[in-house]
This record gives sequence, structure tokens and C-alpha cells, in this order.
Amino acid sequence: MNHRIIFFFLICNSLWSHFASAQSTGELVACGDNQVVIFDPARSHDTIPFVTWRWKASAAFDLPREYRSEYFRTIDECKPVRQGTQLLITSSSGGVALIDKASSKTVFYARVGNAHSAELLPGDRIAVAASTNDAGNRIELYDIDQPEVPLFHDSLYSGHGAVWDERRQLLYALGYNELRSYRLQDWDTSTPSLALQDRWTIPGISGHDLATSPQNVEQLLLTEHESVWVFDKNSGQFSPYHPLQEKQDIKAVSIHPENGTLAYVKAETSWWSHRVYLNGPEQWLSFPGIDLYKVRWMPPATEGADIIHLVGLYVQARENRDTQLLKTILTPGIDQLVSSGTWRQGINAAVQGMLNSSSRNPGKRTITVERIRQLSSSTAIADARYEIANANGSVRKMWSTFVVARKEGRWKIAAIRNMLPAGRSR
Repeated sequence: MNHRIIFFFLICNSLWSHFASAQSTGELVACGDNQVVIFDPARSHDTIPFVTWRWKASAAFDLPREYRSEYFRTIDECKPVRQGTQLLITSSSGGVALIDKASSKTVFYARVGNAHSAELLPGDRIAVAASTNDAGNRIELYDIDQPEVPLFHDSLYSGHGAVWDERRQLLYALGYNELRSYRLQDWDTSTPSLALQDRWTIPGISGHDLATSPQNVEQLLLTEHESVWVFDKNSGQFSPYHPLQEKQDIKAVSIHPENGTLAYVKAETSWWSHRVYLNGPEQWLSFPGIDLYKVRWMPPATEGADIIHLVGLYVQARENRDTQLLKTILTPGIDQLVSSGTWRQGINAAVQGMLNSSSRNPGKRTITVERIRQLSSSTAIADARYEIANANGSVRKMWSTFVVARKEGRWKIAAIRNMLPAGRSR
């Protein structure tokens, strides 16, 4: 009897080890109710997920009270953007937010009736797909710098999906029974809009999810009530997605960009589930405390993650006035041009100037990296939003550009340029 128990335990342990090793070293983000979680399948045990990060609307005190208590009660989208440094979150209860992952701070928020998905567009704009609601059934456009101020909308019955195609410069939007594409219009003005480019009737009804296929960027993955489909942008044709063909109520589907591991959520109680499935119905992770709706693979870690971490250390050193930390992350020859036009040249002048500036401007600093451009294996440029929140409630909004260099195997800051941008052209 004991031998049988031991044998059974070894078999179960072997099966889970095989499952865990089959997954790529990567994390998934899932959401439902009023929370978002990031977890690592490879470090999960049995069906218990290994959670590495969690955001709850009720604890996001930089959101207005009604957003914390009402507008994010039923989160239905959690999309990684900007190399996974930020998350776009929507809720059918009426909220949209852009959250910085490192600090869990809110970058943007808006009230949108039955919001179901969103996408980050060029020029720091956000498109939101809104489903059935008196204030929904539309695609809405926002600017990150203007919370709660819609810039444009177009009717779209039961809007559920939004995906940006950088190469084509088109926004794809999913509704109840159609897929649309929009081009950007008047984008460099204060009155941008979306112009309808094309539309296709989907092979089914009640579109649920829309995502780019990482295996072929010329294809979109689309789910509706009865099945999952692949849409070819070149031909405009739909074909079955065979791994999930004729599976009903797939609310979200995501494919790992490197090894093709499939993750999905299938509604099993009303419109939600307590499971994230991996590769098939036999493998899942359980979330008994969350009514799940969406799951997405986080982008794989890149060199950008190290640079983002470096900028985070810089913010930490500035906040804590930590001279020792500053001197370990700055190059000896660093130069800095601040928004007043003052130059700081050399590490000693830079450190002293930073300390003096922190004393004169004691507000809370937030630096959010938005773009990283790798110039060589040892040099890169990082552009970031730089905000100082003052005690009186005002916020000074700037940009910072960091030139970083790899020294002795570590990234260090070689130059900083702070800028106070002018407004958009009218």
C-alpha cells in the first residue's frame, strides 16, 4: 500500500514538473473582479499560481473614490503595454486606467460605460472599446494628459476589442458581429479622430477578444460566442484557430511570443471562470477568489528591463537623497541639462545639483520610461515622463531623456536631459 502511495506521488510530481518545465520563463497577467494579478506558471505548484504582483482598485488611493469603489468592480481587460512596464485596465463597471507596474501608480483614468478593452496609440493616446450601455456601444479616444476628457468617439455596437498595427498605422476594433479598421486623422492637433478604413463581418456573433498573433503579426486572433478564429489582414479572410476550434465562450486567448504556449480563459460560470488554462483543458491554474475574464502573456524580459530598473534606482536615490547610490549608477563623466537651462558636468557637480534640486523641490518624483532605443550593445537612449507632485496638489509635468552606457557589465547613466514640453499645436 505504501509503495502504491509513493508511486502515485512520484507520478503526480513528474507530471507537474513536466508541465512547469514546458512553460517558458515568463509571466501571465490575469484580471477579474476589482483586481489584476501577475503570476509565474513555472514557479506555480499543483494548480496554485505563484503570484508575483497584484493590483486592487480598492487600494489604488491615487484614483478618485468612485473609481475605487464603483468603476473597477468588474475588471475585464489587463493589457501589458510599453514592454510590460505599464498595464491598460478596463472594467465593465465603467472604468479605464493606465497603471505603472513598478510603482502601481495611476498614469491615466477615465469613465467609460461598459469598457471592455483598450489600446495605446501613438502620441500618448488611448482608444477604448465600450460594450452595451447607454454611454457605451462605441470606440472612444483619449489623451493620457487629459483624464476623463474624451476627444472623439464613433459608434460600435458591443465594442469588445482594440489592437494597434504599427506597420499599417491602423487600429483594429471588434464589435458584436464585425471587425473594423481605423486610420488616424488630424493626429498632430488637439482634435484628433479615427477614420473608418474597412469592415468585415465576423464568422459568428458576440465578439469577445481581439489580439495580435505573435507567431504572425499579419494575423489577428478573434474569439466570439461559438469559436476562435484567425483573421488574415492581407486577404481579409477568417479561418478556424484549430487548438480552440468550436470551443464556446472563450473570453481571452494569448500565445507566448517565444515558445507558443497557449493561455486562455473560458467562461464556466455566467461570463467568468476561476481557471486559467494552459495549452488545453487538462492543464490549468486555479483562482478561487477571483471571477476571471482576461489573461495575457507579459512581454519577455529584454535589455529594456535592466534600463527601466536603472531609472527606478535613480528615482529612489533622488527621493532618499542617497549620495552613495547615485555615485554607483552615474558615470564619472555624466552631464545633465535641467529644465532651467543649467548644466551640471561631472559626477560631483551632478550629484550636488541633484541634492540641491531635491531640497528646493521636495515633491514626490515619478519617472515612467516610455521608449527605449538601443544604439549599440553598450549604449541606449531612454525617454521618460517626469512628474513632480507637490504638496499643494499641483503636478509639474516634464520629459527626461537618459543616455545610458554599459560599464563593466552594468548599465549606468551617462547623460540626462530634462525638458518642459510646449503644448500641442492648435
